[in-house]
Amino acid sequence: MGMAHLLGQLTLPSSPSSALPLLARSAHLASLRAPQPAYVYALLLLSEFTSIAPLPPPLFSSLRLIPPGSSPSLEARKHLERAAYLGFGAAQYKLGHAYEFAEPPWPFDPVMSVRWYSAASESGESEADMALSKWFLCGSGGAALSSSSSSSTSALAEGGASDQGGFEKDESLALLFAEKAARKGLASAEFAMGYYAEVGVGQTRDLGKARGWYELVSFFFAFVRLGIILLSLFLRVFCVMFFPLFLLWMMIILCYYGFLFFAMDRFISLLFFLLCFHLFLSSSSLSLPPLTPPLHTHTGKSPRQHRRIRAPRSAIRTFPIDAHPRRARHAHRDEACASQDVGCAESGDGAVESAVGGEDVS
Repeated sequence: MGMAHLLGQLTLPSSPSSALPLLARSAHLASLRAPQPAYVYALLLLSEFTSIAPLPPPLFSSLRLIPPGSSPSLEARKHLERAAYLGFGAAQYKLGHAYEFAEPPWPFDPVMSVRWYSAASESGESEADMALSKWFLCGSGGAALSSSSSSSTSALAEGGASDQGGFEKDESLALLFAEKAARKGLASAEFAMGYYAEVGVGQTRDLGKARGWYELVSFFFAFVRLGIILLSLFLRVFCVMFFPLFLLWMMIILCYYGFLFFAMDRFISLLFFLLCFHLFLSSSSLSLPPLTPPLHTHTGKSPRQHRRIRAPRSAIRTFPIDAHPRRARHAHRDEACASQDVGCAESGDGAVESAVGGEDVS
């Protein structure tokens, strides 16, 4: 519920003032089964929780979440160490990073940094493996090696940190942890393995092995580059093809809710929305099927008869009377009737055919 109030989830409004008391209570109740609440609350106190904007420190004081005599940074250190002791890998890596770079309120302590990096490495954090490789590649430095015992005693009294001892570099350990991180697929560790093989860190120089690690890293970044190119291509296609339709729909929705905002009648608003939808369909490339049935269902004629093209009367070829076959047949029949002095009504088709002489007058 604290995260829901903080991020505005589960239909709840984003309210840090309602979320922080719940998150503080969950941080105090963190256990081995649920160590993450203490880590999240520590990041909120340090203003390093990236999902939201940094919260102002006076907000914690106004909600009475900071005890008297304490500060947000001290409370963050307490909860972060609690999450790290409970075995949360991200908190262990954060503590190792804080001791390495002396992030307030943590002092610079190489031994504590290596200790927490080692715990995070056992929890499966590949970044912690690479951090250990860097530590053992160079060592803790002369300043840490020559630190006095009095400073170590004061460090133990202040926050439970160990003495600020140091350690010499160990290239074999640097190679071991770098290879461990590279086997997990960390690109920076794969590059480090190529560099170690090229220079000869913890091993003899092997340019072929170095080239193999470098090619693996370049193959990984080639895939990343290909993914970026495909994503940009998809965005361009989306902007060209679908973005105008998306803008049209957004304009329709904004106009619809604009009418509702100005207290228009809902019926009028619905008619306006339907009108906009009809305009969208008419402007799109999709055409609706015709509502009227085909013409031959009304007249009873076949589609082939409807498609027949008739020539105009002026284009019909005219023949002379004697040249036309039908007219020629009637002329021969009249001549035959006159010569035989027989009536035209009594003469049959056989007489016509005999007069014509068997001529084909079809």
